[in-house]
Amino acid sequence: MPFTPYHVGPAALTGVGLRKLFHIPALIAGSVIVDLEPFVVLVFRLDYPLHGFFHTFLGGALAALGISVPIWLLRKPIGRLMAWLRLEQKQGFWFILWSACFGMVTHIIMDSLFHADLRPFFPFNINPFYGHVSSRAIHLFCIASFVAAGVIYLVGFLTARKKKSSDEVTKS
Repeated sequence: MPFTPYHVGPAALTGVGLRKLFHIPALIAGSVIVDLEPFVVLVFRLDYPLHGFFHTFLGGALAALGISVPIWLLRKPIGRLMAWLRLEQKQGFWFILWSACFGMVTHIIMDSLFHADLRPFFPFNINPFYGHVSSRAIHLFCIASFVAAGVIYLVGFLTARKKKSSDEVTKS
C-alpha cells in the first residue's frame, strides 16, 4: 500500500479503542511514516526498491524513533488538540515511542502480507508473512477499521459532551 491512507484505519481503531495503551497521534504517524519511502522512490524515479530499508523492522524502528522526537517536542500543542477532541492522553516520550513503534510494526506486517518484495527481517532475505491473506481482505479490513474508529470516536465524543453538559447543569 504505497503512501495510501489505508494504514490509518487500523491505527485509528487501535488508538481510539485502546487510548490508555497508545498515544493516538504517534500510533497513526508510526503507521504511515514508512510509506514516505515508496513515495520518494516513485516521485524521484529512484533506482531503489519500492519497499526498501524502511519497510524492515530495523529501518521502521529508526523511522518510528525519528517521528517520536518531534511528536514529543510538540506534545503541548498536540495535547491541547487532543483535549479539544476529547481524547486526552499521557504525553511521555516512552509512551509516544512505544505507540509509534507499534504503528510501524503493524504497517510492515500488513504490507508484508501482500507485497512479495518486502524483507521485514533485514538483513535476512525472507518474508514469512507473504501470501497468507489477500490484498482485498486487507483493504476491506483497513476500511472497516476506519469506519469503526469513527463510530467509537463519535460515541465517546458525544457521551463526553453529554456528561459535561450534565455536570454543568448539576453544578448550577
